[in-house]
Amino acid sequence: MLGPGLSTDFDEKGFSVVRGLLSEDDIKLMESDLARRIDELADYLKVVFSDPTASLDTKMLELERNSPGASLIFTHSNIIGPGLFSIWSSEKMLNVVQSVLGKDVDGHPFFAVRPKPPEVDLFVVPWHQDSSYLADGAQTAPQVTCWMPLMDAKIENGCMEVAVGEHFGGEKRHVAQEYEELGNTSWYLEIDPDLVSAFKTEICEVQRGDVIVFTHLTPHRSLPNLSRNCRWSIDMRYIQAGHFSGASQPSIPFRRADTDQDEFVASSKREFLRGQDARDRNLWRHKIERSVWRDRWN
Repeated sequence: MLGPGLSTDFDEKGFSVVRGLLSEDDIKLMESDLARRIDELADYLKVVFSDPTASLDTKMLELERNSPGASLIFTHSNIIGPGLFSIWSSEKMLNVVQSVLGKDVDGHPFFAVRPKPPEVDLFVVPWHQDSSYLADGAQTAPQVTCWMPLMDAKIENGCMEVAVGEHFGGEKRHVAQEYEELGNTSWYLEIDPDLVSAFKTEICEVQRGDVIVFTHLTPHRSLPNLSRNCRWSIDMRYIQAGHFSGASQPSIPFRRADTDQDEFVASSKREFLRGQDARDRNLWRHKIERSVWRDRWN
C-alpha cells in the first residue's frame, strides 16, 4: 500500500516514489524474459554476440553498434513473458495501485519495455501525458503507470523528470512529432512548449528496485542518456476495472473484491498468457497506422 506520505505525494504532486518495492529476485525474473527476447532480436538482425552470457545492457549496446536503431525495434515489438507477467500481476504491485484505483483492478494493455541507449535522440522522450496516447474517451478513467528501472536511473543515464501538480489540469494540448535517426523513424506526442514553460518539475533519480507511480495525466519526460550504458526501464500500467482503457486491446482482470470472481480473474490471466505465447516472435516492426491516437492529434 502507499503509506500516508506517499499517498499525500500522489494526491498533491501526481506521483510517488516507492523505494525498494521490487526485490532482486523480482527483477531477475523479468530480465529472464528480456534475455530471451534480445537473443531473438539478434537472430532477426543476424548479429552474433561476442559473449552470449553478457548482460542485457552489453548485448543491446552490441546490437546498436552492429544494427543502429535496434533498441527502437525491440521497444516496438513487446511480448510479455511469464516472468514479466508474474510481477505485473503480483500482490505487491496490486497492493500499491489498489491504494489509488480501489479493489477492482485490471492490467492496462499499454505495456512497454524500453532500452535507452546512450546519445540516441530517438530515446529522449519529450514532455507528454500517457493519456495522450489513448483513444478519446479514456482520459477520465482512473489509471496509473508504474515506471521501474532495471538499473539505477540517474541524471547522467536519462532518468525521469515529472511536472508537479499538473495532473489537476486534465489533458493538455499535444503535438505529434516525427523523429528520424539512423534510418529509423519514431513518433512522439509532445505537450505544447508554451505550456511546459510554466511547469514546476522534479527530477526523479531512483535505484534498481524502486518504482515511480504516477497518474496517466501526470506530465513527464525522460532526460538524455549521457552515460556509456543502455538504461532499461519497464512501464506497467493499471486501470480501475470497468473503465474504457483507450487501447485497441482489452484490459486484463487482475483483482476483484468479490471472491466469487476469483476463477474469472485466474482464467483471464491464463488466457492472456496463452495469447502472448501464441504471438509471432518474428514480428518486429510496428507501424504508426495502428496507433489509436493518430486521429486525435493530426
